[in-house]
Amino acid sequence: MREVHLRDVDLNLLHALHALLEERHVTRAAKRSFLSQPAMSRALDRLRETFGDPLLVRTGRVYERTPRGERVLRELESIMGRLGAMVQGEEFSPARSQERFRVAMTDHGSTILLPTLLERVRKAAPHARLEVSAWRTQAYED
Repeated sequence: MREVHLRDVDLNLLHALHALLEERHVTRAAKRSFLSQPAMSRALDRLRETFGDPLLVRTGRVYERTPRGERVLRELESIMGRLGAMVQGEEFSPARSQERFRVAMTDHGSTILLPTLLERVRKAAPHARLEVSAWRTQAYED
């Protein structure tokens, strides 16, 4: 079995691979991935080289997944959702946040705004930390 390092794999091809293995049709996979049909064909060639397997084999007018293609598809179905969630990140939840927020205010601004701001932050984000400092013009010019 040949050794392939992840650093040598074009991870941009994962979406194309997923589309190809699900659709089993180059043109439909290309449309789904917003690629031209020739670009998707080139992606399939590169994927075949990377995996050392045809992944999809033409039988008449359709492609069939190879056994390796079937295994890869199962793995991709598990991975793609997690990758999407990782990239998208979590939705901000003030109630669970333990973040530190820094606010710089003038003396006048802190007199007027700070009491209401503190009250709202305590209610919405009880575990968050709010650091208030004096506004210094020279500190924010850079």
